[in-house]
Amino acid sequence: MSYAGAPDRPIALITGALGGIGRACCERLATDYRLALLDLGGERLNAAAADMASKGMEVVLATACDVADAAQVDACFEALGRTASIGALVHTAGVSPALADWETIIRANIAGTAHVLDACMPRTAVNGAAICIASMAGHGVVPDADLDAALDDPTATDLPARVEPSLARRLIAGDPYGLASPAYSVSKYAVQRMVAARAATWAQRGARIVSISPGLIHTPMGRKEVAENKRAAAVLEAIPGNRWGSPLDIANAAAFLASNQASYITGCDLKVDGGVTAQRATAVRQSHPA
Repeated sequence: MSYAGAPDRPIALITGALGGIGRACCERLATDYRLALLDLGGERLNAAAADMASKGMEVVLATACDVADAAQVDACFEALGRTASIGALVHTAGVSPALADWETIIRANIAGTAHVLDACMPRTAVNGAAICIASMAGHGVVPDADLDAALDDPTATDLPARVEPSLARRLIAGDPYGLASPAYSVSKYAVQRMVAARAATWAQRGARIVSISPGLIHTPMGRKEVAENKRAAAVLEAIPGNRWGSPLDIANAAAFLASNQASYITGCDLKVDGGVTAQRATAVRQSHPA
């Protein structure tokens, strides 16, 4: 579905636009950008786009897309038009262990991110920015040579098979999600790693690329994880700020990173996790003093 918009305003492309974080990013960025919306849900997405348009947001495109499918991603960007210039990409699309099996997580979160970035970069405006949603879970991954070698080719058709041995070594006994838990952490580590690796190429275009690592965010996906996973529930209890994060916390960070105020920030990850990652690192240091 397409809606008319002022052609002089830059476009913000939001993937996973129906999710809690995605919808918050749409609403936060709509003051400065026209919106292009991608998500799996066709009819639901059209309804959301119509609702946004009724509230004065300029929606230039709303289209169903499975980011794990490179052909679908390319078709969505073609639908924007070859002359469309993207001022901001906020890539929130992804799945968690409560929503998908480990192979789907690898394909959606790793290959999907690579597909979106590959399609977006040639259409990104000078001074534009790509913001990828990673996770604090990625910061807990201890890399190894085999894993990094596999992640160097994020769109390989055999990527799940190549990372499976590394996932098996990270499996936690009694985890109800099995390989899906380490797959999620590894997939978000891969996003952080991808952003760092691509910063120089994006800079050649005059653009930036960064990631945000949320903590526990009060979205349907986040609440489902806490309800079903004791480890996630334990994290909630240990948050230094003693509260859930909100989708707006992430949307505000994305809006800042997309703005000229962040013009010297690229190739890095911003933790928006209430201090959980820092607390964990401190606890490790204190338990293993030099």
